[in-house]
Amino acid sequence: MMVCQLGGVEALLRTCLQAGDREDITEPAICALRHLTSRHSEAEMAQNTIRMHFGIPGIIRLLHPPSHWPLVKAVIGLLRNLALCEDNHVAIRENGGLQRLAQLLMKAQQAIQRVSGVLKLCCLCSMRSSL
Repeated sequence: MMVCQLGGVEALLRTCLQAGDREDITEPAICALRHLTSRHSEAEMAQNTIRMHFGIPGIIRLLHPPSHWPLVKAVIGLLRNLALCEDNHVAIRENGGLQRLAQLLMKAQQAIQRVSGVLKLCCLCSMRSSL
């Protein structure tokens, strides 16, 4: 893939790290990196390039507030692809990637429980009003 051969991974990574909180820039760049790190002959090279250019800490930081769901979703997909390369496991673990993913899962579960509780309450109220 030409993008990988011509330094595109490095350029996208630099863009993400320099954009800071500008999600209008980081989200498409992370999505592009997600695509470059999966399902083609140079995907492993792209995965290694991100690690070798110290991109994993910056990528994991994007999982923290004030990041919004589209960016978080893209980062989770990119981390999944990076984890396909065993050499990236230590960097993901040492930079708090697993802890942050676990926190996001717990937060999602709590949100689902809140919504479920509200729905149950609505159903009960609806049933009472029809009696």
